Amino acid sequence: LARAFLARTLRITVAHPAKLFTFKTFVRPLSVAPRRRHPEEYPVKPRNNPPSSSSDPNEIEFALYQANPTTTIDDYTHRDTTRRPLKFSPLDPVDKSVAKLVHTKGEDLCSYDFVSLIHAYERSPSCLNYIMEYMELHNLVSVKVYGQLINKFSQLDRITDAITILEEKLVSHPDFRTAIDIPMYGCIMSYFARQGDVHGAAHWLQRAWTDPGVNRVPADFTVPYNIIISACLKIDDLDYAHDVVTDMRKRGIPTNAFTYNMIINAYARRKDAVGTLRVYEELLDAGIAPSVVTINSIMHTFATSGDVKESLKWFRKLTTHTKPDMHTYNIILNAYAERHDKEGVLAWMKHMNESGFPPDLTAFNTVIKAMCMSGDQSNAEHVLSLMKHTGVMPDHRTYGMLIASCVKNVVGQDLVTAMDKAMGFADNMMNAGIKPTAHIFSSLLQGFGKMKQIGRVQILLDMMKEYNIEPNMHIYNSIILAFISAKNTDMAEKLYLEMQSKGFQPDEFTHAALLSGLLRVPTQKVNVKKVKVIVDKMLYSGAHISDWMQETLGKVLQANNMHQDWANYQHLIGAIHSRRSGRSEPSKK
Repeated sequence: LARAFLARTLRITVAHPAKLFTFKTFVRPLSVAPRRRHPEEYPVKPRNNPPSSSSDPNEIEFALYQANPTTTIDDYTHRDTTRRPLKFSPLDPVDKSVAKLVHTKGEDLCSYDFVSLIHAYERSPSCLNYIMEYMELHNLVSVKVYGQLINKFSQLDRITDAITILEEKLVSHPDFRTAIDIPMYGCIMSYFARQGDVHGAAHWLQRAWTDPGVNRVPADFTVPYNIIISACLKIDDLDYAHDVVTDMRKRGIPTNAFTYNMIINAYARRKDAVGTLRVYEELLDAGIAPSVVTINSIMHTFATSGDVKESLKWFRKLTTHTKPDMHTYNIILNAYAERHDKEGVLAWMKHMNESGFPPDLTAFNTVIKAMCMSGDQSNAEHVLSLMKHTGVMPDHRTYGMLIASCVKNVVGQDLVTAMDKAMGFADNMMNAGIKPTAHIFSSLLQGFGKMKQIGRVQILLDMMKEYNIEPNMHIYNSIILAFISAKNTDMAEKLYLEMQSKGFQPDEFTHAALLSGLLRVPTQKVNVKKVKVIVDKMLYSGAHISDWMQETLGKVLQANNMHQDWANYQHLIGAIHSRRSGRSEPSKK
């Protein structure tokens, strides 16, 4: 009993004619370590005494809803600005952190304490649920804390929990109806926008617009409308995005530069210069000054098409208004790379360095891409050495382009040397701690497939399992081609069925590789039934059938007395060829 008494906090209040002093003396036994207690052993009781009128900066003002016995910790306002909030580690158990918070602050708990606790455990939904349950257990309510929980649950894709807090804790509470703000709805809208669910995001925008508790200030709705536009662009629906901008104008909601920059960037990804410039004119008509991001997006539209002249025109226009950034110079560099202009790439990189923008990782990768696309492997390796000499470390994109360049367009004895060099790049990459990607494995599998080294192919597949890399469409095509080259058609057909079972739809390359494998046997041994299935799928998808395949297919079908089938195939192949050439459109029949 004595130890328990000494461990408690002794609060001694002494009256003074001028002001009220509150001394807080903490007395703890030094020889006995305190027992770790569960958070429920530290209940927070609501204070029923009236607000203090003391001017002591160490005092805390508070107020309670008289009609509701629940403690509202949003009304605790610290006057002492020198007090720092407690720091919590996400490595500690959440119950231990809550116990530390309650034991340290006691009756002085405020919403900022719980907000700092939420930030510490923002990646753990179970910990966030524990914090919310603790507040419910002790009748603690806070609009600020609920807002933070809605934000974190939305980021963790726990949208059901976020909506439950908004509707049950805030919307249904009569005292909190006017405390709901637009960002709370915006957090839920952002979740649906990330999923590409335009209608879900629009539904919650309508809820925010019609909520009587929300102060309907037009300027506050600019960000929610921008969220709707981002959802439209995620599914590449530019028409809907323009309708959203039109609705903003009708409701008097101001647009900003971010509104138009998103749409301009979407047109840039489509390489649609006309649409990009049309939205740029709308931005100017709205009285918004274009930013560096705006001009960069317009330049990107022309750079991806290799239009260096137009890109440089907008670059000069940008330099007359503001200072370009590193991304601006990299866009021009990419324009030269798309044209396979090695001299232009090197000249512009020199200009970047002289302008105070030394090449970064993106710039070096762009130069290596230009060298690899033009087939200049030696200069690409020289740029890699220069890159390391300047202190810029290569990444998986750098090695991926070099490895792909080794495999591309190399046959015969040169392929053996090229694959040795490609494996050397792969070893250097893994020794540097860089994880290989599916694209790198696809290039290596394609190279060893050309060499008909099925053993190396199997080793690479085992390495993919070690790095937890699942085969994608390109990898399946590379493996199928490898087995076709090794005349192992049975294994290729097995992989063909496996890729379909995992949700990958075979494309034109897959069918062409499989068909070539089925036809590369003597005519009398061709499995006509399997060949017809593959040909039917290729013709249904409008795939191209090479002249060699047509010639071999005709021999096989005529040898099996399928003259009418061959005539039908010839007609369909001709129709597909005409459609690809743009001369005429085949009938649906």
